Amino acid sequence: MTNYWRQLSTEARIDVDHVIAGLHNVELLEGMSKYAHRPGLYFPRVVAALKQLPREHWDAALAVFSSVIYVPNSFLSASMQYLWWAVRTCAESHGSRLSEGGDDILVTEVDQDGLGPEFARLNGLSARLNGSIHPRLGDVQRFRYALLDVLNGTGQEQAHASAQLRLAGTKKAWLILTDKALSGQSLLGDLRKITYARDLLAEATGQRSEIYVIAQISTAMAESEVTTWVQREQVEGVNLLSAVRLDGRAQVGNPDCRLFTNDTHQLVIRLCEWFDSEIVSQDLSLATFRGQSSDSLALGYKRTGITLVDYRNTPTNSLPLLWFNSLDPDAKYAPGAPRPKYVGPFPRVHSRRGEESSRWSESTLWEDILSAPSRAIILERLNV
Repeated sequence: MTNYWRQLSTEARIDVDHVIAGLHNVELLEGMSKYAHRPGLYFPRVVAALKQLPREHWDAALAVFSSVIYVPNSFLSASMQYLWWAVRTCAESHGSRLSEGGDDILVTEVDQDGLGPEFARLNGLSARLNGSIHPRLGDVQRFRYALLDVLNGTGQEQAHASAQLRLAGTKKAWLILTDKALSGQSLLGDLRKITYARDLLAEATGQRSEIYVIAQISTAMAESEVTTWVQREQVEGVNLLSAVRLDGRAQVGNPDCRLFTNDTHQLVIRLCEWFDSEIVSQDLSLATFRGQSSDSLALGYKRTGITLVDYRNTPTNSLPLLWFNSLDPDAKYAPGAPRPKYVGPFPRVHSRRGEESSRWSESTLWEDILSAPSRAIILERLNV
């Protein structure tokens, strides 16, 4: 096997033994939880990806494929249990003791990924579906529904939504779940809305809940975005906790990157730039991501530059070399242009793609709720 991989690295510009160890490590981790969107063993998928690239980039590609941070299901489950312990420990350091059963907390999430029910199950939090104990506010969108019902709903809708929101306002802590906080942009947008709702309810009930943003995996970049906003806006009662934190050492393109030697790092950056220019840029459906990433996806969304993959999907913040799929039926190419031929070892299924109508975007739908006149009306009705 060693000789086989050495043959793929004819110029000996990388540490082949290190590459082999890394590839074996990824294959073993994937054996614990198979990647959801690509069948077959990891080694053959790596070879298939290599053969779709110019040979001059094989060394750099092997370095990337052997440096994948693969996250199996068992880790994600363990991270949920760790984070509940971390929240309770943090609360105690602030002089607040949270009940083991979770009756005095609200569990919600930034996306509709089902993290809340999983968090409750793994940590033995009871009465999750009992609406008199836990309000049905399981994600940021449900907060919008409830606030709009208070603002514009019928009498019965207003009464139900007001009761649910007031119940949320009595909780000692709000836990905001996210699987990944990588660039921080999406999380920060949702956190602004959550803190607005929390502060509105605090004014109505006289009790302010502590917010704990808990991420299974985060980056130093995302944490910096959140903490900078908290300090600039002087937002009180917001805590950020994560099970794993990736800093500059895990980011391609960062001067502190320790995934490769300096020489290999330069080869990898050159490959990423070539791959974006010649392959990724051809897919016009990724134009929105590109526009939000300084017109370059060489290092992934927002130039995050990580090599993270979890068994469910690969984030756009990871290098496109890992997740790009030219066979994706939702990809869009210019009329008459040849479709590039490349499928990465971990093809991604996109949860967002292309332009979103401003009429129906979450930000637009929240605008009315966040206005000063709406705030006054909501507050008045919550106080009834």
